[in-house]
Amino acid sequence: MTDPFKDAKLRLQWGKKHIRDLKRRIRSFIKKDIYLHVHDYDSDRRQEVRKIRFTEPLPDEFALRIADVVANLRFALDYAVFAILKDKIPSKNHNLIKFPFADTRSDLQRGAALKHFPEDIKPLFMSFNPYKTGNNFLWALNRICNIEKHRLLSPIKIACRVNGVTPGQTFNAENIPLGRFDRSKNEVIYSILDTKEGVEYNSQLTFAITFGEVEVVESQPVVIILDQFASMVQTILPIMEGEARRLGYIN
Repeated sequence: MTDPFKDAKLRLQWGKKHIRDLKRRIRSFIKKDIYLHVHDYDSDRRQEVRKIRFTEPLPDEFALRIADVVANLRFALDYAVFAILKDKIPSKNHNLIKFPFADTRSDLQRGAALKHFPEDIKPLFMSFNPYKTGNNFLWALNRICNIEKHRLLSPIKIACRVNGVTPGQTFNAENIPLGRFDRSKNEVIYSILDTKEGVEYNSQLTFAITFGEVEVVESQPVVIILDQFASMVQTILPIMEGEARRLGYIN
C-alpha cells in the first residue's frame, strides 16, 4: 500500500540531513584559526574593550543551508496537508492547500488559512496552535521560511564567557554573552572590562552562530533551533496522519 505521507516524510528526512551537514561545517569553520583578539584601552574610563575580529567572512553557504532546512521542514507540513485534502478540495483551489499559519488564534479561525478546509478537519490544525501566541516555534518556522522567500538571513553572533583572576581572588568581569556582530568591521565586542592593577584576565570564548532577525528564536543558536524545528515537525506528521485516517480522508 502506498504511503500518502511518503513525500512529506522524505522532505523531513532531507531537512534533517541538511542539519547534520550544517553542524559538521559549522564545527569545521569554528575550529579554523580565522579570528584575532583585539583589545582597545580607554585610559580615561580605565576600561578595556575586548573584541573578536574575523579574518575571513562567515561562509554564504551557511545561510543557504539554513534556508534549505527551513524550506524542507515547511514543505513537509505542506505536503502532508495536501495528501489529506487533495481529494476533498476542488482542483482549482489546490494551490491554496498548505499548512495554515496566522499571527493570532482569531486570525487563524476567521482568516483565509482555513477557509477552504472541511469543517471536520479544522480542529486538527487548530490544535497545533500555529500562531505567534500559541506555538511560537511553529510560527517562527513559517516566519523564517517567508523571510527566506525574499532574501537570505545573515545570522551571526558570538557567545562568550570572560573571567579574570588575581592571586587569592576571583574577579568576574562584565560579560556580554551574545555580542552584536558589526558586519562593516567584521568584528564583535564580547566584553567591556573595568581594568584593575594586577588583574589578569583569562578569556574563555564559546562561539555560536545564531538567528539575528526573527522574534522567538533571535539570539538562539541556529543548530539547536533547527533541531527543535525538525523534532516538532516529526511529532506533528503522525498526529496529522492518524487523525486523517480516523476521519477517512486517507486509507
